[in-house]
Amino acid sequence: MADDRCADMFSGLDEFTNTPLIGGIWCQSGNPNLKPETSTIQNIGFTWEPTGSALEGLNLSMDYQEIEYTDRIRTLSQQDTVGFQFKQFLDETGITKDGYDPTPGSATRTRADAWLALKASIPGYPIQRYPNGSVSRLFVQSANISSVWADLID
Repeated sequence: MADDRCADMFSGLDEFTNTPLIGGIWCQSGNPNLKPETSTIQNIGFTWEPTGSALEGLNLSMDYQEIEYTDRIRTLSQQDTVGFQFKQFLDETGITKDGYDPTPGSATRTRADAWLALKASIPGYPIQRYPNGSVSRLFVQSANISSVWADLID
């Protein structure tokens, strides 16, 4: 990957190690697995303009719009990417956020280190870590998120 698509990380917190993301590198890359984003829009509205009364000149209008996006394309932030990985770990292991201890050598941290080592063996995995568990390089790319709905009244 070209260096112009990479930069130093200056903010964020890694919940695995309870340390700042400062010192790592993040890189932006494309995603060949993106599906097209689609949307359905429904709109209804009215306008009322009374004539021949004390209300003449009044203009009242109202619109309602409902938008449903499917396979919405978004780029997750550095914090979102690391946070998603931590949530995935909690979901897969049944450990709760309150029950997780990031102290090196603790039972949950040891389990996390083993889980992270397994993930690191997957080619192209978006988060690379130093041996101490801190993030060394993070790849941020656009992805299809699930559906998004927006209801608007104007």
